Amino acid sequence: MKKASTYYFAILMVLNGVVACLLPYLNGVMTCHYATLLGGKRLPPLTALVVTWPCWPHVFCFLFLVGCAISICTKMRSATLCHALIVGLSIELLTVFTVMLGYALPFISITVTM
Repeated sequence: MKKASTYYFAILMVLNGVVACLLPYLNGVMTCHYATLLGGKRLPPLTALVVTWPCWPHVFCFLFLVGCAISICTKMRSATLCHALIVGLSIELLTVFTVMLGYALPFISITVTM
């Protein structure tokens, strides 16, 4: 358990767990805000997908849990596992960017139409 990658995987697993606990609350607040802001208009498709599918932190929490278990149980080098960690973080970064774009899209469409 002395590998640095084990600690990195564990920290990211905990952080994604915290985000997974907070995301349903954020979705509820944003859904109420969109309902009052849009006044009955339909949500953009990306925003509707983001609001109805808030389980992406659970997926990354599971992936980092698997990475932590692999780091503990095998004798792989920490550098190899850190490369896998960087790939996982890159995919998560793309996911977070898409989610934030989905949350911001109604505000962009309201600004353009006014």
